[in-house]
Amino acid sequence: MATLEVLAQDRAGLLRDVMQVVAEAGKSALGSETRILGPIARIRLRLTVQDGERESLVQAIKSVKSVQEVRWV
Repeated sequence: MATLEVLAQDRAGLLRDVMQVVAEAGKSALGSETRILGPIARIRLRLTVQDGERESLVQAIKSVKSVQEVRWV
């Protein structure tokens, strides 16, 4: 299990859009946490992924509107 952290400009529908990309990649979050840090939202997703899947998932989430940074923590 790994934790993926997404930092983005806070907006309505952000979590839904991120979760849709995760689902399209054939994954489902085992848990999530969202925190609003001023104008920035931080979403942490706990996922089960193989090493080879990590980079493609990061690139897919970076395509979501207003996402600024995606990293594994």
